Amino acid sequence: EVRPAGAVLLHLRRLAGGQRQQQLHRVPGARQLPALRHRLRRRPVGALHQRPHNRRRHRSTSGLRQFYPSLRGDGRRPAPQRRQLRLRRRRDPCRDRPAAGTYEVYRSQRTCYRAKHGSHGLGVMQGGRIPFAGQVQNYQTAVQTLVNILGDRDTASERLSQCIFTVGMGSNDYLNNYFQPAFYNTGSRYTPEQFADSLIADYRRYLQAMYSYGARKVALIGVGQVGCAPNELARYSPDGATCVGRIDGAIQIFNRRLFGLVDQMNTLPGAHFTYINAYNIFNDILANAAAYGFTESTAGCCGVGRNNGEVTCLPYQAPCANRDQHIFWDAFHPSEAANIIVGRRSYRAQSPNDAYPMDISTLASL
Repeated sequence: EVRPAGAVLLHLRRLAGGQRQQQLHRVPGARQLPALRHRLRRRPVGALHQRPHNRRRHRSTSGLRQFYPSLRGDGRRPAPQRRQLRLRRRRDPCRDRPAAGTYEVYRSQRTCYRAKHGSHGLGVMQGGRIPFAGQVQNYQTAVQTLVNILGDRDTASERLSQCIFTVGMGSNDYLNNYFQPAFYNTGSRYTPEQFADSLIADYRRYLQAMYSYGARKVALIGVGQVGCAPNELARYSPDGATCVGRIDGAIQIFNRRLFGLVDQMNTLPGAHFTYINAYNIFNDILANAAAYGFTESTAGCCGVGRNNGEVTCLPYQAPCANRDQHIFWDAFHPSEAANIIVGRRSYRAQSPNDAYPMDISTLASL
């Protein structure tokens, strides 16, 4: 074991203070530096104090450098060099969780590329932290980075064709736009059919941009039963339990057009688009809540007011103790227990109506 250079210099300072040289023999590891010990014996200790104002110039480091070649002439360690950015190499990157950030690229014998461009509170036209258009731009930037890493576009296109893309848009366009007459006039300007057509036109344009940048396996997640969320029940439901029909009716119009968009996108060469019927899955969960282990289907686990949905979960507010028995977590979002069911049925359909034309497990096998 070789002692660090800093520890050796520390004992040089002790020797310079007038301590006996024999103390060096009691220092662990000193026996491994015989050449340095003999050199110190031959040199008077007082020589280190000839110029106290500049002692570093007179420290002899020639003996230290034979054991520590990285030492500079003044006996100090060199400044750490800047490390170059390198790709992470992992045995199986597809099994590791991606680090926080816009996207992260891994490369190894088995290559998996993960990207997440999600943003809170956005829709097709409804702007959040990063709107749908901005997310597509981030994806295009990620693709360019991938091209630079792999060296050419053909290799990057081949890798991207094996990736699975999931896109879920639309619920916030209805929750935070179309059915918010106090803030937006879209509900009075457009019929539900016209509004759905406008959303699908933008949706199509963004999907075509993703396709042009290599996306081939894409799962489009339909909008769930927004009219059954605690916030909508608290605002519009007479009894606080009956779902709001006019909201769910508008949602179904949008979902039918999204269903048709899948067929349109699948006419493109090499495209494999599929539709996940989140509305059908969530409707089954609500209709058979007890069979899934839920005891509360109309109120959020955390929130304020009627149905715990008039105000969403507040900071430092204590949530319910039985969150796994609630279908909704707060005024708008399903609980983790409900999302697990939706995720499992999206991956492997339990009903022919869960996915069209295939579920995600079939999409992954292509």
